[in-house]
Amino acid sequence: MVGGMGLVGKFGGIGLGLGTMTGTGMIIGAATYGGLKAITDKDATALGAIGLGTLGGVGVSATVGGIGLSVGGTAFSIGMGSMATAGGIVGLGIYGLTKIFSHTSQPTKLYRNLQYLEAITLEYEEERKWADLESGYLGIEAELQALKATLLQDNNSGQTTVS
Repeated sequence: MVGGMGLVGKFGGIGLGLGTMTGTGMIIGAATYGGLKAITDKDATALGAIGLGTLGGVGVSATVGGIGLSVGGTAFSIGMGSMATAGGIVGLGIYGLTKIFSHTSQPTKLYRNLQYLEAITLEYEEERKWADLESGYLGIEAELQALKATLLQDNNSGQTTVS
């Protein structure tokens, strides 16, 4: 909708395409979920995630230096405050993703499906193990029958050699 976007800094300039913008939207959505989840669960660890993300944003800004964002023909500067805010959002997004994929609070459909898949896999591995054992047993049984036939044949012909 906006058009071509780019990020410019000491490192040069790079275009921000569909993949980058999709990832950004995913992080913002996860941050929104994480914020709501932290409020409903009264979880203070979200503040730690925001703080760590903020420190990361400040570190990136201090390392890279002045960054500019170009959107649809206009450009504006992104300072340390903006980078700290973006880092806090990323930290909250990571917190939200961990809440989405963690199964400690309540089993979700994903967690139940993974448990079901694990049970099916264990059942398949057990069947495979028994099939391997049975095929090995049949091979040993065939060897024993061949050895018995050889011994009986040697016994009937009067030879008593064993090899």
